[in-house]
Amino acid sequence: MLDRRSFLTGIAGVSALCTLAGCGQRPSAGASSGKDQEVPEEWLKVRASLPASLDPACCIEVSAAPLVSLLFEPLMRYDWKRHQPVPAAADRCVVSDDAKKFTFTLRAGMKFDSGEPVVAKTFKRSWERLVAPSDAKDDTEAPSVHGSAHLLSLVEGYDDCRRGATAHMSGIRCPDKRTLVVELSAPYADFPAVVTHAALAPVPDAAFEDAAAFGIHPSGNGPFALAHAWDGADNLCLKRSEAYNGTEPACEGLAISFDHDAAAAYKRFEAGDMDIVHVPVDLVTAAERAYGESADGYTAAPDHQVLRGSMLSSVLLACNT
Repeated sequence: MLDRRSFLTGIAGVSALCTLAGCGQRPSAGASSGKDQEVPEEWLKVRASLPASLDPACCIEVSAAPLVSLLFEPLMRYDWKRHQPVPAAADRCVVSDDAKKFTFTLRAGMKFDSGEPVVAKTFKRSWERLVAPSDAKDDTEAPSVHGSAHLLSLVEGYDDCRRGATAHMSGIRCPDKRTLVVELSAPYADFPAVVTHAALAPVPDAAFEDAAAFGIHPSGNGPFALAHAWDGADNLCLKRSEAYNGTEPACEGLAISFDHDAAAAYKRFEAGDMDIVHVPVDLVTAAERAYGESADGYTAAPDHQVLRGSMLSSVLLACNT
């Protein structure tokens, strides 16, 4: 049996490869700021990098994915112990023999924090929103496409939807409220792993009505919800979602700090004011001596607390010529 501090220390010495959400809250017009709220002692206090948006469709940053995953639940989640996708918003997934057709059965009774139901058509509409060109323009005056749209590039009808020829993808069908059928243009048995990405989580009507506002005040279907209003710049407080009907999260809430000074955040951890932080590059060796390195890089345990597991990401370096 571990006390809270011993357990948290086991996950607090996080290396620069690991990110989570931080504490606090930003003021918003007509709403109180998280800074004005007292954070309960039992909440996890975490340091994270500030995301540009909490909208799943904008989830292209390494810093955004962990936060979006707390607020939204995709069809599947990745089990890091078994190293395979497991059911999340979907109760099960049936794969055709040719690995081109995937039938997901959704968990019954799912809702967004707003009370809006989550059904198969919610996923279809959300995925088509991700792929379809948005109204925003880039410097070439061409309609922009969400950065994670490529995740669905194998779905039938993707190309037509992406270029704006149609608003719907022919490869996504909803026979009933709890059944989502996805057909691919080519075999891909690992598609259930693809749908674990936070960008493929469902979004409510509010995301279509005002995407910018939704990005800083989202209503998700995940285990946590915003505890207070957020203006997109200050710290963030998340509490257990009352609408969530999946497995209850272990902690009551998260106080997420977007402190730009990793060294200062690490000192706060050492002082007991933070529970999960990044370890500054020049302090990794010292942290490993003090807290021990995780055996597998992902799972913390007493005296094996620094997590340095590999993390997949894509980085593009483009030179303006």
